[in-house]
Amino acid sequence: MKQETKMENLKPFVNLGPGDVIKDDMEYYGWSQKDLAEILDISEKHLNQILNNSAPISANMARALSSVFKQSPEFWLNLDAEYRRNIEPGEQFDEFAARAEIFKRMPVRDMQKKGWLPKEKSRLFAAVKMFWGRPDLDFSFLDKQLEAARYRTSEKLSARFNASFAQTWLRKVKLVAENVKNIPRYSKNRLEILAGEIPAYSMSENGIEKFISSLQAAGVIFVLLPHLEKTFTDGAAYWVSNNPIIALTGRYKRNDNFWFTMAHEIGHVLKHEKMLKEPVFVDSIEFHDLVDRSEEQEADNFAAEVLRYHQINEYFKGMERISRLRVEDCALKLNIHAGIIVGYLQHNNRLSFRNLNDLKTDISVALNEISLC
Repeated sequence: MKQETKMENLKPFVNLGPGDVIKDDMEYYGWSQKDLAEILDISEKHLNQILNNSAPISANMARALSSVFKQSPEFWLNLDAEYRRNIEPGEQFDEFAARAEIFKRMPVRDMQKKGWLPKEKSRLFAAVKMFWGRPDLDFSFLDKQLEAARYRTSEKLSARFNASFAQTWLRKVKLVAENVKNIPRYSKNRLEILAGEIPAYSMSENGIEKFISSLQAAGVIFVLLPHLEKTFTDGAAYWVSNNPIIALTGRYKRNDNFWFTMAHEIGHVLKHEKMLKEPVFVDSIEFHDLVDRSEEQEADNFAAEVLRYHQINEYFKGMERISRLRVEDCALKLNIHAGIIVGYLQHNNRLSFRNLNDLKTDISVALNEISLC
């Protein structure tokens, strides 16, 4: 007899939840889910969650169940609490940890708004695996990428900038670029010539669209992709297969920012070809000086040469008051858009950020046209 009692104590523990008790009572009364949902005045979807023990029992629901099945509200609340205390920790809590890791590494809400991730929670894990092209949710690979990227941030920036989010944006760029077809063989010579023509393109009607077309004709894959929160990303450059990729966000939607970022990324392509495999250059104009790489300064110098910053300096040298007339005259002489001149003078504190902003061109329409192509 004692032996039987001992064996009974060794029986596996069965963790019954409220849903299991309700199902038993439903069978006794011969009720379908539709019947009970109507009795409780809830949707069948909600009832199904309760029956599967996936939805917790609220105080109101405990009172409703008490009225229907006669047990006290405390019975249902205690049964639910006990079930959740004893729930198998493995699978469900592993899901919590995985979901938390995804939210730490990726701006999930922002990506869902952009349509880059599904909004349904049940599809999130599979979508994230597909996004990174990996069979699991182990993000250790991302730590290696961050180490290679060599981000250096100040205390002021560290609270605002998320390097993992920046790498997520870059991954999306790569996915988009891989679907670009019919790009000709890359020509470094054509790209060098094209870079020198940026001032003329900046003056031309529909110059941005024409320049992008010429860029792709030179064998450069161009991607326009909006930035993600906490990235402050303006552009990136890297290499895939036999073609370089230049990606811009168009974050400020001004022509001066667009042309500087474009020239800067072209500088990376022309001067740092061997480095464009890894690490990739992910650039932010706003926090540009906080990236500890000499290659960034080289790309800046290239952009400055292309956009004729030295000639602009010479034109305004010793000039105390910079007027609209002077800026327009400089633009005419250097054959470069006045907005680029204004942006440069403002950046170097030669001109107030409140003055002559109307000379900068809003390029939202042009960017929209590119994104639709």
